[in-house]
Amino acid sequence: MENKTVIKLENISKIYGEGRNQIVALKQIDLDIDEGKIITIMGPSGSGKSTLLNILGAMDSPTEGKVLVDGVDIGGMKEKKLSGYRKNTIGFIFQDFYLIPNLDVLGNVLI
Repeated sequence: MENKTVIKLENISKIYGEGRNQIVALKQIDLDIDEGKIITIMGPSGSGKSTLLNILGAMDSPTEGKVLVDGVDIGGMKEKKLSGYRKNTIGFIFQDFYLIPNLDVLGNVLI
């Protein structure tokens, strides 16, 4: 039995800046993530790992290509629906938590 692909990246590129100041962070990435699978994203500093994770987490969008989640192109979602997608579908743990020191755990979570 084949696993269902739950996240699919098709020809994803992310370019920052313009002209001579252009930085290509991701170039024509294809990736399938199957249900129940664990993946690792590894590479040297500056190789595009954080950019890729931000696109997978719907916190950034690609310059080119499609991000499909359960067959739905999240690039075409309006901000309200995208916000719901992030809230209900994606789990994200940040490297830096940016906690507010004078709030307790619940207060930080609720923000």
